[in-house]
Amino acid sequence: MTKWSVELINSPITQGSNGSARYCRWKINGKDLETPALYASHYLNSRPEPWQVPGLKTFLLNAHDLYPKNIINRLNGESIHEFLAKNSKEAPLDVKRSVIFLDSGGFSFLRQGGFFRIKRRKPQWRTLEKEALDFRNRLKALYSTLKPDLAAVLDFPIDPNRPTSTLNRAEFTCKSIKEMAKWQIPLEGTYLTVMPVIHPIHDELRLLESGEVWEAIRNSPAIGIGSLIPLLMHRKKAGRRKALEAIEAIIQKIRNSDTKTKYVHVFGVGGATSMHLAFYLGADSVDCAGWRTRAAWDIIQLPGTGDRYISEQRRAKRAWKGIRVIANDEKKQLLECLCTACRLARERGDQLKVLDASFRLRALHNLYVYQKEVEVARTIIKRGRYEDFRSYKEFIIERSKTSTFLKSFLKLIE
Repeated sequence: MTKWSVELINSPITQGSNGSARYCRWKINGKDLETPALYASHYLNSRPEPWQVPGLKTFLLNAHDLYPKNIINRLNGESIHEFLAKNSKEAPLDVKRSVIFLDSGGFSFLRQGGFFRIKRRKPQWRTLEKEALDFRNRLKALYSTLKPDLAAVLDFPIDPNRPTSTLNRAEFTCKSIKEMAKWQIPLEGTYLTVMPVIHPIHDELRLLESGEVWEAIRNSPAIGIGSLIPLLMHRKKAGRRKALEAIEAIIQKIRNSDTKTKYVHVFGVGGATSMHLAFYLGADSVDCAGWRTRAAWDIIQLPGTGDRYISEQRRAKRAWKGIRVIANDEKKQLLECLCTACRLARERGDQLKVLDASFRLRALHNLYVYQKEVEVARTIIKRGRYEDFRSYKEFIIERSKTSTFLKSFLKLIE
């Protein structure tokens, strides 16, 4: 029997009032991992480097980002872990403890191919399919050389709000699941888990019922759920509710028809509120690029309050004024923050002014906040309470009180 790189090593801990949330301990390519967990998205050579955040050891890289950078020829026999540790500019990566998840980069492939053009004519799928097949073949060499701890099949995200003309992409993803989930890429005593990724789209869900695809999903120790960002970002509540329903339906389908040992990752749902909703519905991990993108938009994250600008000047620069400037009581919370970024800002003078002027420090602070939210989720799921909160549901409702997700969440759990 094939020993894959993802293995559950304890019985999941659940609490009756926590929905489908669970606390688990895993071996990911021999490395210990507690879930729920957050993977911080990282692009090669970009700064800041996310492994500077204490307690964070899970990172998501994009294969489509790595391939054009001639990464294979630069490795000199090293794994991606060793390469990042040797070439880090700010802090060394902990090779023995860090878990690296390599996404296939299907979205980046389509975007580079012009599939998401708005004003110009989009290419037909048949013009990209040959390139997609070639890229899928190259991924096997890339995964074999880089030796990540976990990887994803080549899947092509679909906008659930515009599900027309998606059948070709759905068929390609299903073929990728059948082929790539069987790849036996050797690691240290295990074989790399190439995670099937499915999307809550009618065409693809119908195709998943086919015997070979469903068998590949059942045999894999891990599964991913994608294409949820367009729904979560939809202005109408029905879209957000549909995303939450999709997460719940897929996870329940997997776990009702299989054992409860399958690892479930939900792509892109790593916001301070959305991560908790995904965990409540049964996800083991999520990933987040928002720690960087929010910082790039001059936004800072605060636990329990969400996005804020530090100064009115920053807010005035932006066309959309829906995010508020930090209030006085929130300033006190920020001034007491113990993260590395805030400590560095205090050492340099006026903490708020330094953070306001520094993308790098804002990004590290935001990632610290997200990581702390995950640690709280782990605690409350494992112990059944946290501070004054008697359940994860109670905690989520409090955290979501200013969020557009709250009504959708309450509707779902009624």
